[in-house]
Amino acid sequence: MTAGKLISKSGQVTVDPCLRTSNAWDRMRGLLFRNAPVPGAGLLIDPCAAVHTMPMSYPIDVTYLDAEFRIVKRVKKLQRWRLSACRLAKMTLELAAGQAHNLNLRPALELRWQSV
Repeated sequence: MTAGKLISKSGQVTVDPCLRTSNAWDRMRGLLFRNAPVPGAGLLIDPCAAVHTMPMSYPIDVTYLDAEFRIVKRVKKLQRWRLSACRLAKMTLELAAGQAHNLNLRPALELRWQSV
């Protein structure tokens, strides 16, 4: 996993800290069997166009991004034992429930990745 942050085109830090993974095991695992993410922190899974919350013990917000880091879909408080997908997505950002709203992540918002 790579540490970094997601920044809006205006330069405002949006998700910090953020871990990014493209490793097959980490992509499959996502936030499963991990503590709930800290508010403001996220996990960027690349590539990823679908997630499940089985057998997670807490709900999450899921934000789907295209190849240019543009948000194409947002799912609020995806409950345990659910599936979600977005055919336009190339990446998925997993956050603590309620954080997508708190961080003002909305469809069409353009982000960029910055490694630390």
